[in-house]
Amino acid sequence: MSWEFSAVSLKVLFFLAVAVSIGGLATMAITRQSPSLVKWLAGYTIIGAGVALMTIWLQFAVQIGAFNEDGLSGIFDRDIALMLLDSNVGIGSYYRTVATLLILAAAARCYTRCDLTKSSIGLVVAGSLLLAYSYSVMGHVSELGGLAKIAITLHIIAISWWSGSLVPLQIAQRKLTVQATQQLMERFGLVAQVIIAVLIASGGYLLFELVGSVERMLTTPYGQALSVKLGLVIVMLSLGALNKLRLVPQLTQANGIKNLTRAINIEMTLAIVIISVTAYFTTVIGPGY
Repeated sequence: MSWEFSAVSLKVLFFLAVAVSIGGLATMAITRQSPSLVKWLAGYTIIGAGVALMTIWLQFAVQIGAFNEDGLSGIFDRDIALMLLDSNVGIGSYYRTVATLLILAAAARCYTRCDLTKSSIGLVVAGSLLLAYSYSVMGHVSELGGLAKIAITLHIIAISWWSGSLVPLQIAQRKLTVQATQQLMERFGLVAQVIIAVLIASGGYLLFELVGSVERMLTTPYGQALSVKLGLVIVMLSLGALNKLRLVPQLTQANGIKNLTRAINIEMTLAIVIISVTAYFTTVIGPGY
């Protein structure tokens, strides 16, 4: 069994589940005028959080197996499991479990009420922050300072919000009128401005902390992998800007919805590629979240 392949695959699945969990609830905050859409988003979030919860402890089991190097039976090694529970891996897994349960509770409440209540918002904020913060206590990045950990937390929330909102925006086009879809996209565009600012600021700071120089970014495997990710993110953000500036104002025209759907599909593909690249280079090449 390839523990490396299992670790990368589970990390991709976890990243996607986190994006669904955060993005679903975040989108709900700007679509509250449609109870049916809110209920769908709550269900979408429940699925994401459920997958994340399952993946957390599968990742932990793979860590045990990789450490043991004794085949599949190695995941049942009690001594190594206890050792890892006392390490950053265990602490991060605990944080993620609590955070995911908070998000599940918020999503379940929204599903039954078809609305995002104040109590649910509190659970969402707490769960999202704790879930994003867990990335900063695991792997090589756990050695970075407090400011870097804040940057990682904000970076994870921003990229998860953006990528996790893409499927809901696609579904919204089918459930809402063209005018309501246009209003929703305009509201998302305002939020996206904040997301882009956070991504640029936090990503730039982390780039400096993790790589240190342009030379290392171009000559080291980790720096090169990070460069690929950076290029893909720039393309995705540029496409998002195109959506806001050109495609959203044209929604009421012929093929307006079709063109926006195509653009969002491309964004979703890029998001999956970015998540996969991130999972690979943080597991195999260098510092990991």
